[in-house]
Amino acid sequence: MCESAVHTVVRYEALVPSYLDFVRQHRGRRTTHQLENALGRFVQWLTTTGGTTELHQLTPAVLRDYLSSLRHFRRATIAVHASALRGWLGYLRLKGLVAIDLAQAVVLPRLAAINAPPPLWDKATVERLLGAVDRSTPLGKRDYAMLLLAARYGLRSKDIRTLRPEDIHWREQRIVLVQSKTQQPLELPLLADVDHALADYLRHGRPSCTAREIFLRHMRPIAPFANGNSHWAVMARALRTAGVADSGPRRGFHRLRHSLATHLLQDGVALDVISDVLGHTSIDATRRYTQVDLAGLRFGRALRNGGAPMTALTSPFASHIARLRAHHRALGVAYIRERGFLAEFERLTVGWPDDVLSEALVRTYLAGRTEGGRPHRLTVMRALAKFLVLERPETFVPPSRFLGIRRRRVPIRVLSREEASRFLLACDALPDVTECHSLSSRRGLRDRLACSAAHRTSTGRTHLAARPRRGPGRVCGPRALRKIRQVTSRAHQS
Repeated sequence: MCESAVHTVVRYEALVPSYLDFVRQHRGRRTTHQLENALGRFVQWLTTTGGTTELHQLTPAVLRDYLSSLRHFRRATIAVHASALRGWLGYLRLKGLVAIDLAQAVVLPRLAAINAPPPLWDKATVERLLGAVDRSTPLGKRDYAMLLLAARYGLRSKDIRTLRPEDIHWREQRIVLVQSKTQQPLELPLLADVDHALADYLRHGRPSCTAREIFLRHMRPIAPFANGNSHWAVMARALRTAGVADSGPRRGFHRLRHSLATHLLQDGVALDVISDVLGHTSIDATRRYTQVDLAGLRFGRALRNGGAPMTALTSPFASHIARLRAHHRALGVAYIRERGFLAEFERLTVGWPDDVLSEALVRTYLAGRTEGGRPHRLTVMRALAKFLVLERPETFVPPSRFLGIRRRRVPIRVLSREEASRFLLACDALPDVTECHSLSSRRGLRDRLACSAAHRTSTGRTHLAARPRRGPGRVCGPRALRKIRQVTSRAHQS
């Protein structure tokens, strides 16, 4: 590494823009305003403290002091700043501008998988908000059209800000745009009220301007909105006119987006459909709204029951699940994961309006699961549906390959005669089971000792079968036991 690279002065304009270009070109990241804000704050902090002016002076202690200065922020905000700093330090190391990898000194705070439920408004409040906008003025026509796009489609602020006439297919009655955040295409039906609001603004409210964006500033200079504008001024005018109190963070149209997702979920729309409407690339982002919906269902059921306590609420499928498990126990069916999956389904359906197993409910339960867990859950849902369809013919029985789910078949590897001989010779070199009984809790050693015992004793099969399947005396699991029997039987035949 050259000497001039070590003594590089810490300046924002010299170090940060090149990293932002690197992120856009090689990481595929479209929005970098969070990185700009985080790195700009870090460089400003270095300038203010005055102790560090060159890159070779950066130490883990300096980085820890900076993260300590962010303690008045929320944990999620600190995580954003720390992540941006780690990426930038890794880039400096890649370019040879720092001697050591300082990214390892930046520790990210631990965040919960699902944070607090997003703030939202009920349907009546949303309609009250829309109805309070004065549509007799050009400014009111613009505000109403923008609010309607956020309330009906849950569009992000930037997608509304960059909407152009060519994105509106008037003849086909649909909206087709490319999302600014994910760069994924999004196609939505053009609703009647949205159609009228957009046409009214374009004909009678939009100022004359050469820009292609539909929504413009109504103050001079007449131009499109600035990048990063969350349109809080538009939301604040509507809130003030409607008399709606809002004590949460100023997030512009994002609360309308949260409200739409929750309302769709309460109306029984499947999670994958809601994910498509909101333009999420992963259904895990949509699952955040399920906790809000369950809370609303509990509250509504409690009010309808005359103020019954929420703890008394149960799932309408609770009795069916109990009868199914009793039926399986009577038949001697012991599916090891059935109890956990049925309990998970029962928690999901607490406060559900009826006990009919519909396709939307099955989709909601299976949505967002890992590829490894979906086949097992589908098996349990099929068993429950076949049990209920005898009493409720309208029950939806999912097919064996519902949603394209297929059980992964793992082929069983059978050892050849030569491999089995080498394996048994290796087992013969291991100590006896009785000498390492205290270490039998370790799975790998446990299985190897079991193979050794099977090879050493002439009554190896009886010896292993007599061991308990659970507890401290267990030598190996049933799958390993079957493998041992197969290997030893072929070895004896040879």
